[in-house]
Amino acid sequence: MTTSTTTTTDPLRDAWQEQEQRAAEAAGFTGPDAVRDYYQHLADEDAKRKAEALAKHQARLDELRSKEAAQNAARLAQANAAGFATYEEMVQAQREARRIADAVRLAGLPPRHLEPLKAGSGFALSDRQQAAFDRCAELIDAGAIVAMIGERGTGKTQVGAKLVVHHAKAGGNTPKYAKAIDFFRDLRATFSREADTREIEVINRYAGASFLILDDAHERTGSDWELVQLVDLIDRRYSSRRPTLLISNQTKQGTAEALGPSICSRLREDGDVVELTGQSYRETIRSKRGAK
Repeated sequence: MTTSTTTTTDPLRDAWQEQEQRAAEAAGFTGPDAVRDYYQHLADEDAKRKAEALAKHQARLDELRSKEAAQNAARLAQANAAGFATYEEMVQAQREARRIADAVRLAGLPPRHLEPLKAGSGFALSDRQQAAFDRCAELIDAGAIVAMIGERGTGKTQVGAKLVVHHAKAGGNTPKYAKAIDFFRDLRATFSREADTREIEVINRYAGASFLILDDAHERTGSDWELVQLVDLIDRRYSSRRPTLLISNQTKQGTAEALGPSICSRLREDGDVVELTGQSYRETIRSKRGAK
């Protein structure tokens, strides 16, 4: 009995194999292993491209690391020249210096009293002014209410300006300087129907300052309304332990009468009255001009 076998073909497979053979021959490969050699060639070329790309990437990384190392070395040299151990310390110090400068600049100090605060101005407090500054700074750091009194021209406002710098260096961000009359004017300005600011906003601006200086605190019209507003402001700051400096040209008795018993009571509790004596700076300047 004879058994016959039939061979089946796959047209798609045959076509693919034929295409592979033509591609191998086109690439220069011949012989029975042409297709295998062709695929090995493709794999080798792919591996070569990947190796070249990896090498380029590594070279770029090495270049960037070299630049970064050079930059870090330059930054460290810059920091060391400025007296800092690290570049990060220098950057932090610069940020802190800008914060302090901004706090002082925005405090509202008169330009006449800002100029001596600049580096290189050559200004220095007198011994009496320094003593007043030291005592006030001690109390301000404790969140107290302080009254600095003395005759006109003895440097009370300039001491106050130095205290603003001291407070900013201690971390205070929103010190504020104003004359007492400015506080009352700001409040009255809110009474107008056209006012853009509400009364409570003015109160909060003064009450919320991290350190408040009220210059010429004794100068009021004597109205009950002004005294009520002043007492309310000081009480708000007293309750939140925000330091306040009241500057007055009056004697202790005159200042006490101007501020009233309520404020004086808070002054006595944990604050103090610091008296700044000495010759008037303005009179000294006037005398020197007259002697020329």
